Amino acid sequence: MNADSDLFVDMTRELLQRGCNVRFRATGTSMHPTIRDGEVVTVAPSSDDEFAVGDVLLCRVGRRPTAHRVVAVQSSVHGQKLFHLHGDNLYSPDRPVRAEDVIGRVLTVNRDGRDHQLDSPGRLVRLRRIARWLFAAAVVWAT
Repeated sequence: MNADSDLFVDMTRELLQRGCNVRFRATGTSMHPTIRDGEVVTVAPSSDDEFAVGDVLLCRVGRRPTAHRVVAVQSSVHGQKLFHLHGDNLYSPDRPVRAEDVIGRVLTVNRDGRDHQLDSPGRLVRLRRIARWLFAAAVVWAT
């Protein structure tokens, strides 16, 4: 699996750097119901300046590619951006991810043959509220 993961991440990064969107079939349930197991997602190239709370980012977490939602953005001691991610269907947030570990931003999920935007205005407002609540809850649980 690690060799396959490395190949997937390398190819995806290369295509995104060339300005292409990348589509792949997501596996797992950590982002349910936003992204369901087996649905096809579209990832777009973007810079870390464009990421905001509520966005779903495809990142390298360890050696695995993971698509989770941004619940907070902060700067490290050295001034680098850190993204706090959380799977919609998980109890606890991920470890912070450095900007260089971000591969791209998930734009759409294909459900029942139709692409659904993950950043439509009404949905984005709701998701940001949820993300803020999840991050606040995680901070409280950690203390």
